[in-house]
Amino acid sequence: MISASKSDAGLSSTIAEAMSSKCLVLCTNNRDNPHWINDCTSGFLFKNNNLTNFESKFFKIFKLPNKKLNLVRSLARETQINNNDLNKEMQKAATIYNKISSFYY
Repeated sequence: MISASKSDAGLSSTIAEAMSSKCLVLCTNNRDNPHWINDCTSGFLFKNNNLTNFESKFFKIFKLPNKKLNLVRSLARETQINNNDLNKEMQKAATIYNKISSFYY
């Protein structure tokens, strides 16, 4: 899966779904993508607007042995499972809500 987005506010749902499905992910290193994707470990990152860097990463993927690619896929899925816990996300939302509401009451 390739994502060349320049404006994601966080990790896009498409990238998260691809990682959860053990697809290889190659995306820009903008915004929160580096937080979710450890380059060459749980996916692959390339610099925004840098065709040379994109090509380098793209062809690097094809040269990797299957064992390494399978490891990257597994680590990507593990990253999603560990970081996308509904209870953790709801707690984050509650914390933000409490901070905002404290200004008004």
